[in-house]
Amino acid sequence: MTRLARRRLAAAKGGATSVEFAIIFPAFFLLLFGIFEFAHLVWAVNTLQYAVAQGARYAMTSGTSLPTSSTCASKLGAYKASVQTNLKNQLAPYLSPVTVPLPTGSCGTSTVTLTLTVSYNFNFILSSLVPLGKTLSQRATVTVPLS
Repeated sequence: MTRLARRRLAAAKGGATSVEFAIIFPAFFLLLFGIFEFAHLVWAVNTLQYAVAQGARYAMTSGTSLPTSSTCASKLGAYKASVQTNLKNQLAPYLSPVTVPLPTGSCGTSTVTLTLTVSYNFNFILSSLVPLGKTLSQRATVTVPLS
């Protein structure tokens, strides 16, 4: 190489920006999508928590269909099914598919105790890059007084 060609090559800076961009872009891309994935995870947890809270509220307000301990046992199955349906309807527009088992519970002498559980298999949006999943679950225990 001649001396003139070496000087021209040393002075050439036209591709420096492209090289810097090629080095920085993957790290920036991972950071950006990491923020998106974390926000998506927090949103899913918050949605589950809100739905379970609303399901517990529904269980408290609809517990008037179980007026006394003598009729509680005969109406408990329908009551649990209505609470389960309410939970599914709360979550259907936002998270799908979500697992909402029938609430567990029993009739006491003056109260009905229900345990509401909701589970959701969370998958990352970029699951091809991050092959991880997580099962999110929320639980609430409600004690409904009988009149």
